[in-house]
Amino acid sequence: MLGGVAGLLLVWAAVCGLLLLRARSEADRALSRLERARAAVDPTELLAPATDLRLEQARHGFASARSTLRNPLLSPLRLLPVVGRQIRAGDHLTGASTRMTTTAQAALADLHRLTAAPVPVGPGRVRVVRQLAALTATARQRLAGIDPGSGTGLIGPLHRAHDRLLKAKVDASEGLDRARAVAEAVARLLDGPSHELLLAANNAEMRAGGGMYLSAAPVDIGGGRLRLGEVRPTQTLVLPAGTVPVTGDVARNWSWLGDPGRDLRNLALTPDFPTSAAQARRMWPHVPQAQPVDGVIVVDVDGVRGLLRVVGPVVVEGQRYTADNVREQLLHQQYQLFPTDRAARRDRLGAVARVVFDRLERGGWKLERLASELLDAVQSRHLLVWSADPVQQRAWARVGMDGHLTERSLAVSVLNRGANKLDQFLPVTATLTTRVLDRGATDVTVSIQLANETPAGEPRYITGPNAPGLVAGRYAGIVSLDVPPSATGLRLDGGRYLTMRGRDGPSATIGAYVLLDRGQRMTLTARFTLPAEVRSLVIEPAARAPTLRWTVDGKTYERDRRRTIEW
Repeated sequence: MLGGVAGLLLVWAAVCGLLLLRARSEADRALSRLERARAAVDPTELLAPATDLRLEQARHGFASARSTLRNPLLSPLRLLPVVGRQIRAGDHLTGASTRMTTTAQAALADLHRLTAAPVPVGPGRVRVVRQLAALTATARQRLAGIDPGSGTGLIGPLHRAHDRLLKAKVDASEGLDRARAVAEAVARLLDGPSHELLLAANNAEMRAGGGMYLSAAPVDIGGGRLRLGEVRPTQTLVLPAGTVPVTGDVARNWSWLGDPGRDLRNLALTPDFPTSAAQARRMWPHVPQAQPVDGVIVVDVDGVRGLLRVVGPVVVEGQRYTADNVREQLLHQQYQLFPTDRAARRDRLGAVARVVFDRLERGGWKLERLASELLDAVQSRHLLVWSADPVQQRAWARVGMDGHLTERSLAVSVLNRGANKLDQFLPVTATLTTRVLDRGATDVTVSIQLANETPAGEPRYITGPNAPGLVAGRYAGIVSLDVPPSATGLRLDGGRYLTMRGRDGPSATIGAYVLLDRGQRMTLTARFTLPAEVRSLVIEPAARAPTLRWTVDGKTYERDRRRTIEW
């Protein structure tokens, strides 16, 4: 008889083990699907059918795992001190996971309804963006009410599952907070009235963290409408010397330029966009026929490329511009079409910008498509927004739209000093390696590789020389590096000579002058040491075209986007 009881107990124990393994497997698969759904990188991907399917599969998996854990055969185990704690916690976790998934499904359904029709124009546009802000606030409130429970006493896979779920909740909450902040800021901006300065940056002639500002126009915003004023070449807007003095770090680092504050083309000498934007705002009222502005917006050729994906192709003076050809047309072909007639070329650039802008203003596009393209442009610094209003500026800064540097920023820039358009033929790669020392400090090495691949047969306006003392096809520039201010032993080897060393807002900075003839390659190497408490860096994008490619401790990133690395 005892043998029969023992046999039954063994069978029961085996069944319980199988049930627990089944519950673990179901919950693990469901959690992976929830994480994949949460990892949707932009609104278009978020609204794709695959996201709905993953969420439904995750909800079903969590519910099935919870049902398995509540099988009556497992009830006796709940009374045991250690095993019972794990089963009860697993029950709570799967319940919380089910509620999180249901909350995500409800928010996604609301988003589907909001984006079902094209965004209206005028006040309707403001209303839709405010509805988006309300939707994210509601989802955030629902998420806050879900408690994954305490991870204390949990062991093995259950402890890891708790940490994954808690991270998913924290990340989702932060994402919803950022989405609400930017939606509210956009609604305030569209509602207006607001007067902004739009600067068009040319990626064929680079500055720090973006292209040179070669066109400028005022933008009046109010009642959900945007009105673009005359687009003017910045070459014609140079102010008299001393009109708006430059002070602080920019003056200390770039005083050798003479008066960097009188020419909009000499802004963006620092990758910290708020510094340049504030200076542009001070300068603009001194431009003839210009009025004071409340903020500054910068968009470059790749930013326009993203807008073309939203509004579709445009035709300007017989030339069709699409997302596929606009980079080649505006960075290269226009200089071949108008090798000497600069006025005609500037008219062409202004005309393209105006037609794209007008198409965007007319509406008819999808909200999620525009949001996806703007998000991508912001993460790559192809679109930057800054406001003099502190409330508005905090919102832009929170989502990185203002291009600010932080005390953890690492930025590599190559600034063109050759008065040519050779940056499109200057691929730049950066290799970062870290080595943790015995006492916890970290040695960091950044190797920066440049290659002048300018082809033969290009017009003089692209290759130069366009100023005395310059050579055709030669790239003259400054390689600059911004690093955390806590870095020690900062050095930069490989250039002709150092042009600066000091502070750049929240960063330490160093720069070196370089010359590369056609076909020549060059490597510069920066080294510095970070204290033990610093275990991460934020790599800031350079907004180059072609993109700057990073390799970090052996991992290569093909796209240059703002990203945090940890070690």
